[in-house]
Amino acid sequence: MEITYLEAIRQALWEEMDRDEQVFMLGEDIGVYGGAFKVTKGFLEKFGQERVIDTPLSESAIVGAAIGAVVVLTFPGLEIVDIPQLQAGNSCLEMWAVPDLKQADRARFVAAAAEAGVTTLAGIYHICHRELCAHEREWPFEFVNFMELIGESMGVIRADTYKRLRLMEDVDAILADSAELIALHGLDQAALREEIVTGILDERPLGA
Repeated sequence: MEITYLEAIRQALWEEMDRDEQVFMLGEDIGVYGGAFKVTKGFLEKFGQERVIDTPLSESAIVGAAIGAVVVLTFPGLEIVDIPQLQAGNSCLEMWAVPDLKQADRARFVAAAAEAGVTTLAGIYHICHRELCAHEREWPFEFVNFMELIGESMGVIRADTYKRLRLMEDVDAILADSAELIALHGLDQAALREEIVTGILDERPLGA
């Protein structure tokens, strides 16, 4: 029997929703309207509004909610603590022009995380993680990028090499650890040493 691609998608979604009560759907017009191509027509009536969720017209909200759901369902008992941040740009990079303000707000933010009793501080932006992970030994929790949690939820685990090297706080140890890659790419040791000292090892302590 031949069926259309849309019907195949519809059947696959229906089967998964019917098989596992933890599976849910969220998207624009998938509930009452039944989807732009009617792929989800009848899903709301069958599975209810708690599992077939109409969302606002916001792809970032949909993807963010889906990622959060994956992480929460993969790590039972996970509690997400939202810590207020200074609204001055989207990432640490955009605060480069006001270093003292960035440092003060970062110290306040990390202290608030400690006061909240978190065990993991998960950042969204890579640049923020690269700066914050330098302070992991100063605080009683780990610093990770949220992509590490997503990867772990899918069984993909990779060591955070940058954080490991950064926490050495020793330019000679970093160069020795990276010797094979440095030689492979023909990099200049003196230039690397200067870059490591000025670009990586110049973080001021936040204080525990």
